[in-house]
Amino acid sequence: PSPRERRPPTKKLRECVAYEDDVMSAEEYERFPVLLFSDSAPRVGVRLLSDGVAALSGTVMLSTLYLRLRNHIHRAWRRVHGSMLLTIPSAAKNAPPCWSEGDVFRRVFLELERIGLINVGAVPVPRPVPSAAPRSPRAVVIGAGIAGLAAARQLARFGYRVTVLEARRRVGGRICTSRCFSTPVDLGAMITTGVVGNPISLLVAQLGLSQHMLHP
Repeated sequence: PSPRERRPPTKKLRECVAYEDDVMSAEEYERFPVLLFSDSAPRVGVRLLSDGVAALSGTVMLSTLYLRLRNHIHRAWRRVHGSMLLTIPSAAKNAPPCWSEGDVFRRVFLELERIGLINVGAVPVPRPVPSAAPRSPRAVVIGAGIAGLAAARQLARFGYRVTVLEARRRVGGRICTSRCFSTPVDLGAMITTGVVGNPISLLVAQLGLSQHMLHP
């Protein structure tokens, strides 16, 4: 490490790491996507923040700061129930000023958005979606099921030129309702197996739908 990296953390940055206003309750913890608490989170934090916060020494403090920022941003999105697009200024409300040091807040926000932990699902997207420039990267999504359509929508919002390929003459994948009888019958994807950390539960909440428990 360079001499700059070996410097002891400043008091200001120590206070940023120690900031615990956003400690989650057990109920909030259960509602977070499972991916949010993956074992790779500390490594992600070190990678994101090592350049912007060189005054912090050691991976433990970088990881802790990342977790603080991550939880704060995700909770800001949860506070609006994922019903609107979260912006960096709105997410930064009530955050300690030192979190803007080294551009770390923006870095973590964009990373959470990139990996699909905020601003996902049926959250409204400004219309029209900005058209991709001619030299924008291209992306091909295979399959127009719920996963493919969600991926295509998100990529388009990020500025990609997206092409969706589907072998069938309809979209939806396993989501299909038959109207051959007097009563519509769902042929697939009518049951959500598990609600904790399930992205379908987020869609249900965003669309104002209801779920009914099936008893064995």
